Amino acid sequence: MLLKWIICEVPQDKQDAFSKAQQHWRALERVAGFRGQVGGWDSMEPNRACILGLWANAEAYVQFMEHVHDPIFEQSHQKETYVDSRITRANVLLDITGTHPKMDSAVSDAKLLRVADCLLKPRRNEHFIEMQETVWNPAMTATGDMLAGAFSAVENQADRYLVTTLWRNETAHKAYVANTLPNLQVRAGIKEDLLQISGHVVKLDNNWSVAAQ
Repeated sequence: MLLKWIICEVPQDKQDAFSKAQQHWRALERVAGFRGQVGGWDSMEPNRACILGLWANAEAYVQFMEHVHDPIFEQSHQKETYVDSRITRANVLLDITGTHPKMDSAVSDAKLLRVADCLLKPRRNEHFIEMQETVWNPAMTATGDMLAGAFSAVENQADRYLVTTLWRNETAHKAYVANTLPNLQVRAGIKEDLLQISGHVVKLDNNWSVAAQ
C-alpha cells in the first residue's frame, strides 16, 4: 500500500473554506485503487491541516494523478485556501494490526491520527525496522485502542520512515502516551537510531474522511 501524507498551512480566516473544499474529495471513494483517506487539524499546530491518503499501490496513485486529481482540485477551489503545502509519499513495509487488520478498514471508526515522521542516523535502518516489528507493533496492538497502523519507508529518502496509527479516540491515545510510550522508547533504543523526529496528533474531522466503496 502507498501512503500520501499532506500537510497544508492554512490561515485562520480561511480554515472554514479549506474544510468545505476538503469535502470535494469524497469523489475519491470510487476511484480505482483508492483505499481511504482521513484528515483534520494538527492539535499542536492549529493552522496546520493534515491529510493521509491510502492507495493500493504506486500505479493506482499515478493513474489518479494523471486522470482524476486535477478536475476535483480545480472544482474545489482549495488552492485559494492555503499558503503552503508539503506532500510525502511512502510505501508500507509493515502493517500494524489493531482492532482492524489494516488502516483502510479503520477509516470510518477512527477519531485520531498519530504520525511519527522519523529521520535516522546513518546505518541504523536495520535496527530501527527490527525494533518496529518486535517492540513497537506488538505493544500498540496490545493497547486494544489502536485501530490499525502502518510502518512505511518514504520514497527517495533512504533514512526516513513514517509511523502512522489510527486511534479509537483522543483519550485512548493520551493513555498510551502516558503509560506505555516511555518504556517502549527505552526498550527500542530510539536515541541510538533517530537523528530527528517530528510528531503530529491529528483530531480527525468526519467530513474529511473518505472510505473506499
